[in-house]
Amino acid sequence: MPIIDDAAKHGLVINLEDIFQRFTFDSACILLTDNDPSCLSLEVPQVLFSKAMDDLEQAIFFWHVRPRSFTKLQKWLNIGQEGKYRKAWKVLDDVLIEYISQKRKEVNKLNQELVSVDGMDLLTSYITEKESTGLKCDDKFLRDTALNMIFAAMASTSTALTWFTWLVSKHPIVENKIIEELE
Repeated sequence: MPIIDDAAKHGLVINLEDIFQRFTFDSACILLTDNDPSCLSLEVPQVLFSKAMDDLEQAIFFWHVRPRSFTKLQKWLNIGQEGKYRKAWKVLDDVLIEYISQKRKEVNKLNQELVSVDGMDLLTSYITEKESTGLKCDDKFLRDTALNMIFAAMASTSTALTWFTWLVSKHPIVENKIIEELE
């Protein structure tokens, strides 16, 4: 809300889809890692992790629309979308492995202190409950799970919020009913 309030106060035009993507990215990161990347601060920072996800998504899209031989050439030369893909994957891998490493340290510290964890994030849950789930919760599994959850949250939630906002703006009667109900 601070970004939207600031834009309204100064008469600025904002990209609501970008705001919703930042919101869902922050929310997913908090749910998964208990770490807030603060994409929604008033400065609207460029977050390396978020940009890497966008680059990765774009590269994967191009795999399906460009000839395979062209993609292989880019991969061999490490240029174009394939170069972006490699750089993006490195950023995502480094950041997620760092989160996982921090979580493992926190869990070990809590286990040594015999403290119970209330309201834990998903990574902590996987790490502490690996015996009861029967899953092999190594770093690769945790990284892939976290990445899938963040991708799923960003793609679906931000698109749904954008679409909902557009539909409400095109139907004033519905907008009035929502405002009435909120009041």
